[in-house]
Amino acid sequence: MKTFSLLFLQVEELLAEKGQLQRDLRVLNEKLSSALSECNSKDNIAKKQVKIAQEAIAGWEKAEAEAISLKKDLDRVLQQKADSEERLSHLDAALKECMQQLRFVQKEQEKRVQGAVLKATEEFERTQIDLDEKFAEASKRVARLVAENAQLNKALSGRKR
Repeated sequence: MKTFSLLFLQVEELLAEKGQLQRDLRVLNEKLSSALSECNSKDNIAKKQVKIAQEAIAGWEKAEAEAISLKKDLDRVLQQKADSEERLSHLDAALKECMQQLRFVQKEQEKRVQGAVLKATEEFERTQIDLDEKFAEASKRVARLVAENAQLNKALSGRKR
């Protein structure tokens, strides 16, 4: 039962982590779109104004570096998501295995209990039969002794007279 609780907690943690990774992915995608938009604006300005060309190129390079960094972050987050999904899959399989083992153990325990009850019932019935036989024998002995006692009393009564 402890393993089940532990697996359940791990599954909940993984689900929370998955949600956070999805939110991070959305934020990174928005940042990437924003950076690409900024690059396009600076490129258009560079074409129109020669004097600002150097600044636009510097901005472009900066945005490109940020895009690469964001792409790396995105790749890392996607890998984390894949890893988390794989862990979740393994934990789910482990949970199913645990549940299967639990059901098996419960069935085995039920069989043992039924076997013990059957054995106790059989033992009780054997003892009951044995006691019934002994009681019948004792009753016969008592009946013989009562008859014998009656005869002895008659014999003694006959002698006293």
